[in-house]
Amino acid sequence: MRYLLIVITFFMGFSSLPAWAMDCYAEHEGGNTVVIGYVPRISIPSDGKKGDKIWQSSEYFMNVFCNNALPGPSPGEESPSAWANIMMLLASGQDFYNQNSYTFGVTYNGVDYDSTSPLPIAAPVCIDIKGAGTFGNGYKKPAVCSGGPEPQLSVTFPVRVQLYIKLAKNANKVNKKLVLPDEYITLEFKGMSGAGAIEVDKNLTFRIRGLNNIHVLDCFVNVDLEPADGVVDFGKINSRTIKNTSVSETFSVVMTKDPGAACTEQFNILGSFFTTDILSDYSHLDIGNGLLLKIFHNDGTATEFNRFSQFASFSSSSAPSVTAPFRAELSANPAETVVEGPFSKDVILKITYN
Repeated sequence: MRYLLIVITFFMGFSSLPAWAMDCYAEHEGGNTVVIGYVPRISIPSDGKKGDKIWQSSEYFMNVFCNNALPGPSPGEESPSAWANIMMLLASGQDFYNQNSYTFGVTYNGVDYDSTSPLPIAAPVCIDIKGAGTFGNGYKKPAVCSGGPEPQLSVTFPVRVQLYIKLAKNANKVNKKLVLPDEYITLEFKGMSGAGAIEVDKNLTFRIRGLNNIHVLDCFVNVDLEPADGVVDFGKINSRTIKNTSVSETFSVVMTKDPGAACTEQFNILGSFFTTDILSDYSHLDIGNGLLLKIFHNDGTATEFNRFSQFASFSSSSAPSVTAPFRAELSANPAETVVEGPFSKDVILKITYN
């Protein structure tokens, strides 16, 4: 299940601070501490290459609340850090998975991190430990995080997270008979370096579950766009009429079985229109000039950005090629003023198999 990244263009006329133990939850104190991304039955194309992303979760948007920083050896601050792949569920750690085909990672606030890097991801905020800025003579200097005389003992900050799995070797080298442990901790919000043996009940963790649902196919498809350059051109748009009437243009995704592959199995192709830009909601992308972009399937249902839906199904007896038509629609954002002038927006098409 390799991701094929295609850019569709829509044209219209950290240094780490000292770290110690702390508690982190989803949304509020005492909130959820475990988020699980479930890997469904997925398939890897036979031409999968080392480094290909073979699975990616939906995006998680949430606030993280951290507090209860334990005292350090001297007055200072605590950085609520998102630790990418430091916390290992298994004592054998990531090396076990690398040797047997997979690398785990996380897209944190739009940036990819994976288990090949031992460095933590620094959050853009921090909390002071109790006593920060206080000295034996009673004098208080401003605490590091609050910037004032009283320490900032808790903090809430927004995050967007996606979990992913990559091939650590080519698909044709994957051990198909290997049975993997079912769960892996990919990301942990905490204030202490090192992981694995300490209590994690009060550390917010993101986990991947269902590692044995991955299957290597004997087939793959080639994906093309129509128009071939991937540009959906809306031409000139009247800034007055767009306030009351949307405008649309069509494009297609063409998927073709490779003629040199065996292709004896049934599989589906899923696609996602991916963006790191602002979404008005899951089906509306904010263009940034008072307009919203929405993409529809051929049956009229709206796609959801950054979420996968089925594009095609193949079997040993199916037609060698399937075309999935789409309609891109621009409409006015009722909360904003339309700004005249040329503009464009890039959207990445991600393709996966199951």
